[in-house]
Amino acid sequence: MMPIFVSHKEWISKDLPFALRIDNLKGHVLPHCHNYIEFNFTINGTATEKINGKEHILKPGNFTLLFPHHIHEIQLIQGESVSMYVGSIRIESFYDRNGAFLALAELLSNAALDNTPYHYFNEEITTDMTNILKSMLSELTKGQKWSELMFKSKLAELLITFDRNRINGDSRLKGKHMLSRNSGVWDIITYVSLNYQEDISLKTLSERFHMSTSNISASFHQLLGENFHRYLEKIRLAQACDLLLSTDSSVIDICFEAGFKSYKTFSRVFYQNFNLSPTEYRKFRTRPVNLV
Repeated sequence: MMPIFVSHKEWISKDLPFALRIDNLKGHVLPHCHNYIEFNFTINGTATEKINGKEHILKPGNFTLLFPHHIHEIQLIQGESVSMYVGSIRIESFYDRNGAFLALAELLSNAALDNTPYHYFNEEITTDMTNILKSMLSELTKGQKWSELMFKSKLAELLITFDRNRINGDSRLKGKHMLSRNSGVWDIITYVSLNYQEDISLKTLSERFHMSTSNISASFHQLLGENFHRYLEKIRLAQACDLLLSTDSSVIDICFEAGFKSYKTFSRVFYQNFNLSPTEYRKFRTRPVNLV
């Protein structure tokens, strides 16, 4: 199933580069991806989460850190419900030279290369993280003096606590050609995730990031399990699906807004992936209620 694309505009206000809420899940969260960084921290209940095709059990103390290249869904266990903190952060906050969280860019770049983006923490660390999240949510909801700055400091504390206690070594990518934190591939994936509407190619990426096209292509396949062209196509299709279900824009307008350069190509690729035309997809699909 092609994932639904979730934009930061749905959860993050224009005024702040972040958001935080508590979700009480009672139904299936359908496959989706984001154009922002998201973290989930489970506080009650159990469920099965699938990230890029790999399943694991959600339970209290589970912290999941999701990037734009992660496609995830959550399937509740019969009779169970799940409560979790869900945080959203605009990705440019970490990689813009003027971004509020630029100092944490290295931490995030390292975490983006993890084979497993989820981690279970013991009772002591779970208590610490819960207290930090409670304080963060309080700062957002009360809106007191210096609340934004306090939230940022607590977010930094949360991510540093996560990084200090997450599983290192075994969770990192292995192999003779292991991607290093300085390889630049995460910067390229970030760029593609944010600029999928532009005319992007391996050649333009090579010129922009001073890496060979073969190196970029191999890095995409190693990190994401698919080549650059397929990743870009999936991001554009997911955005098109989102627009088809959430707007009244014409199919032609959606085609170009999603980054496709011709309607003929858009229609062909869409049908190959869904066995439906864009118009048929809009007619027969309904937007999922749960999108974490």
